[in-house]
Amino acid sequence: MSHPAANLSVFLQDKSWQYPTYPLPTTDSLTGLDLAAIYGRKFFVRRTLRENPSVLQRRCQRPLLDYALRGLNMQVVESGALKSRIFYVHHPYRVVEELLAHGADPNQKMALYHGQTVWGMFLCSLWELVSEFYEYSLPRWLKVVRILLEHGADPDLRFVFSPEGAVTAPNSGYCSAKDLDDSG
Repeated sequence: MSHPAANLSVFLQDKSWQYPTYPLPTTDSLTGLDLAAIYGRKFFVRRTLRENPSVLQRRCQRPLLDYALRGLNMQVVESGALKSRIFYVHHPYRVVEELLAHGADPNQKMALYHGQTVWGMFLCSLWELVSEFYEYSLPRWLKVVRILLEHGADPDLRFVFSPEGAVTAPNSGYCSAKDLDDSG
């Protein structure tokens, strides 16, 4: 079996589909807990969830797990022929572990993103990661992928990216949960 990073690398470098354009929240709508999830403040997240575990269930737009995984990183900037993608790179695995331990669901659907799951949108974000810091970042992001798979993220996910129905799947020859497992 090939190294998991090689399989994910092929998946992430496939630019044959267009990234979906979905709305981003403004910073006006963010709570302190949202910001703690975005910026990796594990102890604040832990304390808040211990004091009020129901806060995970009250999320109607974007779950805390989505903020921890993607933050405010999905802004796409286009200017004429120049197209640059901005990806705020952080490695949220400690906050992600904390949220999953308190019952966050990687397969939770988000109305704001037309029913896409937290896991699916995270995979879209990984696609954006190809850049000069890609080689440095990939092992850390693979750790997050493994954590999500261990907590029930759907390894057979299929997600739709456009109204025309262009479909891709991480399990369609690019990357599968089995490929991400070093143990074979």
